[in-house]
Amino acid sequence: MRDGGVVFFRRRSTRRSPPGPSRTDREGFFLSPSASGRWAERWVSWILRLKGWRITERNLRTPFGEIDLLARHGSVLVIVEVKFRRHRRQWPLSGRQAARLRRCARWLQVN
Repeated sequence: MRDGGVVFFRRRSTRRSPPGPSRTDREGFFLSPSASGRWAERWVSWILRLKGWRITERNLRTPFGEIDLLARHGSVLVIVEVKFRRHRRQWPLSGRQAARLRRCARWLQVN
């Protein structure tokens, strides 16, 4: 604020409140990694439902790992692995993670 040529600044507090689900902005998230992952899973499931998919399972545990979302549209059943990133990387899954998802898919076919 200017008053007669003098510039007044409001000092920023060095204390920050702990991160929580209500503290987000458009540039980045102040959420913990697990909370932002849960938020991303809810967002993806909402988008899929809008497009006509039915979410049949969430966080399905298999002997080979966890499947974030299992969605069905007609006779098509898909495994959805949700990855939330703050940056734009083209392929967030490593080869090891992709192999784990393939093992989960094979397990689902058999069981």
